[in-house]
Amino acid sequence: CLDKLDMFDYLTYVEDGLKQDHYDIRMLTFLMVVRLSILCPTIVLQRLDRLVQPLKTILQSKVKANSIKQEFEKHDELRRAAIKVFLALQQIKDANKVACINDFETCVKSSKEFHDLYNTVILEQQQSSSGFSFNTNNNAEAMDMS
Repeated sequence: CLDKLDMFDYLTYVEDGLKQDHYDIRMLTFLMVVRLSILCPTIVLQRLDRLVQPLKTILQSKVKANSIKQEFEKHDELRRAAIKVFLALQQIKDANKVACINDFETCVKSSKEFHDLYNTVILEQQQSSSGFSFNTNNNAEAMDMS
């Protein structure tokens, strides 16, 4: 099926999905990005800057103080999922040579809140057998967005 798609056009729609305000669309788009990073890493690598910037925006976004508890929970889930996607993108060969990856990592490490969340996500992935794992080839195998 991938050979019948123009992946660059498809990635344009995926990029738009990352910028949507709707929670469910973003979560599904996160899953697509992880899967595409496995199936066509060289194409994803070429568009990495356009994929990482919305992740950074999500991570840095704030929930209004008068929001209900459910909004805070959804926001936290989006941030965790954004970090999981970032971890998957980092696994692409030569991704560490792209400036946006290093910028995102610097952003995470410059804030205690983001750094703690980043470490928590990594720890959860290591403890979860059904979560995001890496095989010996450093390829992402699965991602649990819950």
